[in-house]
Amino acid sequence: MKKKKPVDITDSISLLKESPLFQLSLSSRELFHSNFLYWLLTNYNEESTALFASYINTNSPLKIVSVSREEKNIDLTVTFKNENKEEVKLYIENKVKSIPYKEQLEKYVAKLKEGSFLLLSLSKPNQEILEDMKWSVMDYRELSQRLSSIKMNMKNNYHQSLMEDYIEFISLLQDLADNITNQEFRVYDIYSGNSVMNQLKEIRVDDLFIKLKHQEMVDKIRIQANKSIELGNLSSDKLVLQQAYTRGTGITDTRYWIKISEKKQIGFAVQLQELSFKLMIETVGFTAEKITQDLLKNNLWFDFGLLTEAKINETDVIYPTTKNKSFNQYGKYHLYKSMKIKKNCSVDELVSLVTSYLVKAHNNREKVLELVDSY
Repeated sequence: MKKKKPVDITDSISLLKESPLFQLSLSSRELFHSNFLYWLLTNYNEESTALFASYINTNSPLKIVSVSREEKNIDLTVTFKNENKEEVKLYIENKVKSIPYKEQLEKYVAKLKEGSFLLLSLSKPNQEILEDMKWSVMDYRELSQRLSSIKMNMKNNYHQSLMEDYIEFISLLQDLADNITNQEFRVYDIYSGNSVMNQLKEIRVDDLFIKLKHQEMVDKIRIQANKSIELGNLSSDKLVLQQAYTRGTGITDTRYWIKISEKKQIGFAVQLQELSFKLMIETVGFTAEKITQDLLKNNLWFDFGLLTEAKINETDVIYPTTKNKSFNQYGKYHLYKSMKIKKNCSVDELVSLVTSYLVKAHNNREKVLELVDSY
């Protein structure tokens, strides 16, 4: 592999194409990296101790005694023993082509309880995760630097060559992720004629670009929504904002949840997928059909007036258009209506628009509760 420092996305892609290990990793990205680390930790036990021991909160010398894959659905579990023969565990969650989000990491902490937690991530987590002191964070550049010292101590020349290739390709991968993050994201449509996307498709990491851009939008909405919606003593209500990826497209998914009772909740969702702008209701503990009809009738949701006022809708058509069908649905708990937005609408316009709908849901919460109480 060439010892050349890439300066842009084109250089990173060109060099990644030369790496045999990178090509092998494409079939199962996150599994590949977790399996490679598992191989390293089990075959170079003593040399690898320093790689992750610093993430254990102790002054006692440590030694790795076991490594496991997919224990309680966590990617890697490294068990150490200290000088008193006491076991301490480090749980490692590995994110390469997926984006870390708070809810998933919180579930791991609640389920595993004892131990230390490390997020190994190609993409920078949002501020909420960084503020959660339960999780330490390591990116792949730091991993490559830590692996370099292990490589120097390897006696097996073949293993050393493999390690050299791995170190170089994960460094390039981190360069690529950083470059993607730094790409300007002003126009929402990242699919049509995007030269960066076309280059990334060559090495099958275009999905990373899509996920990172939708995560950027989620983070922008989170900042505006937290300024605009004061939950105060409404601790039962919550905002859940996240990106998703399905069938080659990214999704910006934002929900304002109102707690009705211990077993019932209603979520007001605004979802962006390609050029589809969806207003959705999701219910927990009861079916959505009656509440959606009442929300529509009372102009409490499914009103696209804010969208048309912003003049970023492609047409005035509201879907579904089928006669005698008021809503599209994902089962009986998710019902929605949608409109198409313009390809050239800006990210800032959409961020403001989504935030406005979340504020509307918040402002109408008492009326919504009165509706549900009348059933």
